[in-house]
Amino acid sequence: MSSSLRQGIILPWRSQLYFSAVITKHLLTTDEIRYLQQRTLTKQKNLHTLSFYICPG
Repeated sequence: MSSSLRQGIILPWRSQLYFSAVITKHLLTTDEIRYLQQRTLTKQKNLHTLSFYICPG
């Protein structure tokens, strides 16, 4: 059993709650960023395809 894990168990429930909230928020944020990046990438692809049809080559 690692010392950090033992510390995590000893931590009071309030800070555990805060910790899990921070992790959840972080996960949500990274998911949102990934989603936005994906949308931007799709838009760029669409624009690229469109410009290719307008003036190929």
